[in-house]
Order: sequence, then C-alpha cells, then structure tokens
Amino acid sequence: MNFDNSVYSITPPSLYLNENGPSIMLLGYEAERITEISKVFDKFFPENSICYYYDTKPITEKTAAWALATLKFVDWLVVNADNINIVETYIASILSTSDSEKDPLVLWIAEERTNSALCKLLLRDKQKIYTHLEELDAVLSAQLDIIT
Repeated sequence: MNFDNSVYSITPPSLYLNENGPSIMLLGYEAERITEISKVFDKFFPENSICYYYDTKPITEKTAAWALATLKFVDWLVVNADNINIVETYIASILSTSDSEKDPLVLWIAEERTNSALCKLLLRDKQKIYTHLEELDAVLSAQLDIIT
C-alpha cells in the first residue's frame, strides 16, 4: 500500500492543529514505541495528514498544562497502562469516564500487564484494555469500516 500522507510529531511545548486528518496523543510511551503505535493508525489514513502528540519523557506537573491543552483537539488518546505515571493516569482516567463527545476516545493498552492494580480499576469501570497492537488494529479496522 502506498501512502500519500504527511505525518507530524508534536512534542511540548509546541501545538499544531491538523488540517484534514486525525490527531492522536500518546501517554506513557518511549520514543522507540511511538513508531510501532503510529503504524497501526497510518494505514487507516493513507491520504490524510496525521499528527502524533507525545512527550519523550513522562508528563509531569510541569508539562501537564501542555497535555491538557493538547487533549482539547485530539481524536484519540492512546495510553500505555504498563508504563504510565500518576499524572498521566489522572489525565487519562478523567477522559476515559467522560460522556462528552468532544473528548478524545481513550484507548488503554497493557501489552506486558505489569500494572495489575490499574488494569483491575479500569476493568471495574468497564474500560476496554487492549493486550496487543494487533487487537487494537482489528478493533480500529472494524470501527473505521476498513478491510485489512
């Protein structure tokens, strides 16, 4: 498949509003894992620009304002439940229980299943936890009506 799209990586303190494609924020991911996550989304939008918002370091009280401002205009929030810190957990949990259609869809991923307490709480709140990227890919394919 040939892609004719632009992909942007936006890190703090920058903000960038995407013109015609989706915006995705990632929490709890190290730089090398961003590429793996982006492969899941890139194939769904081969002709649209895609913006990935992330910090190469964990979100802290110093960068929380950037994260909260960014969440006002992204479509998805992808959260690494295995590697998330307390500030990131707070930000993601507020959005995951929101009923507002304006808020991004929160996608929790726990590939290593190392944070069992968080996973138990998420399941109690009826949150879906994806255990591998292939599962997320399949769900997104079904939701976006794309045959892979």
